[in-house]
Amino acid sequence: MEVRHLALGLTLGGLVGCGAVGGMAGLSMGEALSFGHIGTSVVCLGSDAGERAWDWQQDGAWNIQGTVVSDERDARAVGNVDPCWGPPSRVITIEDDEGVTWAVGYRWHSNSMGDSTPATDLEPGDTVSVVYRPGDEPGSAGFALFNEDERLQYAMESGRMSRGLQDGDIPGLTVTEGNTVGSGTTDEGCPQTAFTLEFATEGGDTSSLDPGGDDRLVIEEGSDDDYTLCNINSYRSDCAQDVPESSWILFNGDMGE
Repeated sequence: MEVRHLALGLTLGGLVGCGAVGGMAGLSMGEALSFGHIGTSVVCLGSDAGERAWDWQQDGAWNIQGTVVSDERDARAVGNVDPCWGPPSRVITIEDDEGVTWAVGYRWHSNSMGDSTPATDLEPGDTVSVVYRPGDEPGSAGFALFNEDERLQYAMESGRMSRGLQDGDIPGLTVTEGNTVGSGTTDEGCPQTAFTLEFATEGGDTSSLDPGGDDRLVIEEGSDDDYTLCNINSYRSDCAQDVPESSWILFNGDMGE
């Protein structure tokens, strides 16, 4: 998997959730002066329905409802419907009410920690629904997973050159591009500009995250569910060979397997 490094001269911030398995140990000086644990993400979709899977797409997204077959470590390129631009590290397999099997591949790769993808804590037989939306550019996509009570459990956005998830895919949550917070170059001399991602909920909670930053977020006002929120990376690039990214992950829980 290709990974990128922004050599931006800002100090490494404290990490409340996304860096729980990392820290400063083993970081080079260049990494230590960058933002937090920046990286990249992969989101892709497969199905045993093959090309017929497109018959189930509505308003640019797939709304999948069914029972969990498995959620396990798996690096197979499962994206025969929406291709994987790189290998996933986990795959959620769901069988819908019509007996069609769907596979959502996903990965969060930290430049400093490697594979950092948390599990969803799903068990075989759990009832779930998934909104899966591909972006306008190949390799860009996002998904949001809800439990049987229709509460959000997990979401990942792989915004490579274009956005996957749209406002409304996760009820009560909006995500926008914020202010420029730094600039620098890659080892190959490619200029890059980093910006914040701004998260806002109908309940009034907000979070502004630099690349690699993390926070806790309450989506539904009065709810006891607070989510771990991580900005995987958010930057633009002036080089044609580099892929700008606006990616994040949101999940109900702390860093685990």
